[in-house]
Amino acid sequence: MLQPKDITINGKKKFSKQIIEAVDETNHQIVFKLIGGELVEIYKTFTITFHVEPKGRKQLATWTFDFEKPNTNVPYPTAMMDYLCEMLADMDVHLNGK
Repeated sequence: MLQPKDITINGKKKFSKQIIEAVDETNHQIVFKLIGGELVEIYKTFTITFHVEPKGRKQLATWTFDFEKPNTNVPYPTAMMDYLCEMLADMDVHLNGK
């Protein structure tokens, strides 16, 4: 399934196109493979895994980035990590009303 997205990172609009590569309902995990957009132009490969597991009475969400840099001069995708952390914080506020 193709999932095009417009996202804003550091105040700049970015475009990302990804497919859902795998869904594991038993382990509450979904894997997205980026196939278009700016990250694909920078990195050789880029896959994002989203996993949720129970942690006491709450749920713990984990994002894992699996990417290949074409050379050592390419930076780590910290802006994307920051974006996802902000998105999860917004979701937490929305869901918990805090």
